[in-house]
Amino acid sequence: QIVGRAWRMEIINILTNTAMQILSLVAPTTSRVIKIKVDFCDEDTAFLKEYTIHLPRKMFDCDVTKDTMLAVGLLMHEIGHLLQPLQQIDQIEEEERIPSWLSNIALDIQLEEMIKTIFLQASVSLQYCRQLVHDKCYRTEFANTVCTLYARNVQFQDIAEHLALASRFYDPMASCGCCDAVINDIFDAAVAVTVPPVYRQFLCDLEMFRYITVCELPERLRWLISRYPELRTQQRQNKFCAR
Repeated sequence: QIVGRAWRMEIINILTNTAMQILSLVAPTTSRVIKIKVDFCDEDTAFLKEYTIHLPRKMFDCDVTKDTMLAVGLLMHEIGHLLQPLQQIDQIEEEERIPSWLSNIALDIQLEEMIKTIFLQASVSLQYCRQLVHDKCYRTEFANTVCTLYARNVQFQDIAEHLALASRFYDPMASCGCCDAVINDIFDAAVAVTVPPVYRQFLCDLEMFRYITVCELPERLRWLISRYPELRTQQRQNKFCAR
């Protein structure tokens, strides 16, 4: 047990130092005033709480403590959230009744493109993480759920979260997919042409978060929910939508 605890602390120290090095590369000024901590948790995915990054011990069948690329990719992602105006976004979420899954997916799309722009080498580890989720969940969990619900004539607001996740993990090379490509991949050709325009428009609006700055995030979220007010009452949250 002593050896196990010592090994765990060594891994945590290595990851904490790695996180601070990453932060110093992507945000040198911020790294001088923020001290990041890293710890492991029993959740299914990583999340940020204040300045502590909680990493899952396992993600699917991968041991995060031994998979360096996965651990670094998760660190990169959570560090990206530190660069976003989260307090302001939380306030807008409450004011506008934006469901957390919607804002979190939009923030994830923005931050991963931003990190890649600031630190190009980060794209490898971020892509590695997206590839893992794509391989495990894209078809079986996200795309198939969209198809099933659509075939049952379920309303858009009850499909939107699954549709957004399908777009998010459609192409591991990017933080989200092109709207037409996603729709055409999810649905058979005969069905794709019957999909209401709101589906494509919603994915196009999410894709726009790839091209905005952190300063634009709060008002862009307000704009997004104004275009889809039917989503305001939705409060479900998928584990892949957590900050």
